Amino acid sequence: MAIQIERIEFQNYRQYGTGMFSFEKNAGASSQLFAFIAPNGTGKTTLLRMIIWCLYGEETPGTSPSQKEKRLPLVNTKVLQQSGTGEQVPVSVSIRFLIDGAFVDFKRSATYEKKADGTVARKNMTFSSVMTPSNGSNSQTREGEEADFIVKQYFDKAIYNFYFFDGEKLSDFFRTPLKDSIYNIAQVNLLENIVNHTKTIKNELNRKLGTSVPNIGEKQQQIEAKRKTLDGVREQLVFERETLQKQEQEFDELEVQLRGYEPVKKIQAERDNLNHHLAELNKSWEDFLTERNKFVRKYLTLLNLFPRIKALHTYIEAKSSQGKLPPAIDRDQILKLIEHPDMPCPLCGTHLTKEARDALQALLTQYELSSRAANLLSSFRSPLEELLKEAEAYESEKDALLQKEQSLRDQIKKTKVQLEEKDRAISHFGGDVGGKKFTELDQKYHALRQGIEKSNRTIGQLENAERMYNGELDALDREMKNLNAKADMAKEYKAKYEVLCKLSEKFTEVKDHIVDETKTDMQARTWKFFSEMIWKTNTFGKILIDDAYNVTVYDREGRVMTDSMSETEKMALAYSFTLAVHEISGKNCPLVIDSPLGRVSDENRERMARALLDVAKEKQIIMLFTPDEYSLAVASLYEHAATVRRLELSADESRVEGVEAYGAGAY
Repeated sequence: MAIQIERIEFQNYRQYGTGMFSFEKNAGASSQLFAFIAPNGTGKTTLLRMIIWCLYGEETPGTSPSQKEKRLPLVNTKVLQQSGTGEQVPVSVSIRFLIDGAFVDFKRSATYEKKADGTVARKNMTFSSVMTPSNGSNSQTREGEEADFIVKQYFDKAIYNFYFFDGEKLSDFFRTPLKDSIYNIAQVNLLENIVNHTKTIKNELNRKLGTSVPNIGEKQQQIEAKRKTLDGVREQLVFERETLQKQEQEFDELEVQLRGYEPVKKIQAERDNLNHHLAELNKSWEDFLTERNKFVRKYLTLLNLFPRIKALHTYIEAKSSQGKLPPAIDRDQILKLIEHPDMPCPLCGTHLTKEARDALQALLTQYELSSRAANLLSSFRSPLEELLKEAEAYESEKDALLQKEQSLRDQIKKTKVQLEEKDRAISHFGGDVGGKKFTELDQKYHALRQGIEKSNRTIGQLENAERMYNGELDALDREMKNLNAKADMAKEYKAKYEVLCKLSEKFTEVKDHIVDETKTDMQARTWKFFSEMIWKTNTFGKILIDDAYNVTVYDREGRVMTDSMSETEKMALAYSFTLAVHEISGKNCPLVIDSPLGRVSDENRERMARALLDVAKEKQIIMLFTPDEYSLAVASLYEHAATVRRLELSADESRVEGVEAYGAGAY
């Protein structure tokens, strides 16, 4: 599916005022790459935000309310100054997309009113989409949430920065929660919904069967209660992860400020290493708590029953040594042979003599226990011996756990002491004036670090709880299957239930296959693009993507490189992953990039620019450069192959020059 931006029209929008941009290739251009060159302060980033605002109603989705309040209103400053008190000024942005020959127009409008005190208030905002088929038949208009749904089909807001890329916010890039959105792209969510729906119908059938099989109804109630508890844990887990993400983002921004204090740079680096080590120790501590809980659950029952187990084992051993555990014989069969001499022996087929019957009678008299009871006791011997061995291992396992606990406590304590030393060293830096500012930042840093540690601990506990409840649900499901197998189900319900079970199983198999295939394809395509962009040919060995779609880069020796990569390499990785997302979606969406080469070093700039130009032969890429980024090497590649435009700020700094006159409009 090919998707391109045909034009963008805007009215009274920030310094762009009223005008339009059309995206028609220059004559002779061999690619769909559009380069806008604009000095800092001209509105380069504003053009990116204009597109985002039109589609999502926010210039930067996810921005905190306090940050939004600091921004100027969207309405053009000069137009606002010329308007009277109480006058309402319209602001709008329209974007026309060409999608497989059909036009899809999105338009967002708002009205701003200037008050008597000079402040500006937004009165309303509307959003709509118009789809015009390629055959020219009647257009279809959608408003509000219905129009938002059309946007989601093509540009899912959850991963908007994979379509509209800000090179200056690279640190935020891989914090985007990817799994759900990529599942949505690959239609995995659709299959999951089908699987969940079949489970719902199965549960309804089980409830209907509960009247004839009460145990099933009771078990179903237990399953639903447990699932409700699990859903609560998962909701809390989502909240905690979002909280952690916000804390980490603020933490990173604070670290950037703190790194400006060069005399403490070394101490900061040591503190960063200690923080990383402490995070690993805290993870090990959570793992240890899980291990300790398993140990307690294992031995709680065993040690409580140990006296009985020991006594029963001693009793069996005593009977065995006294010869009072007979071989596996059928006592009732022997009695029949003794009482009915005319009955032939079932083994040899002959009739027993009087001497043989007397011998059998003596055998029965000799053994005190019946054969059945004796065999039962004998069968207990091996399991009892295994339980006794486990009980004997209790002390050694306990000592090992205690040693591990003490070691982890000591390491955590030692690391925290070292961190406190680094904190004190940093807090005394800079004298009265510089020190005061640094101390404030450092106190905030310390508070954020504690918050992050607390969030990580909470997340670890919730993840353990999630695993535990998942295990309990699995056990309940197995019990339910056993009950259903025993139940005398009505034929109609049983037939439906069996069909639903098969459907659920097959849909799950298909879903798992798509999940594996999607992740494998993402991994291969990310590595392909990354290899083309990076000039180092003997350093990097592979890229792996885990089940949560976290990306890890390894060198040729198998060592993790992700955190030690340069800014250039991280940008190449971000571009590679972005292009892989575009390919896996099956929708050849446009890619808009602000500061595309701002973090790229000279030796890599030309290579990365060339790689993006190659991609632009198959997909539309819109790049927003500063003159410094648009170096001679880049210009030599793009001047003829791409469509290049230059923007300047007017002399009075009230508008952007280089904007086309306002056209007929998308509506």
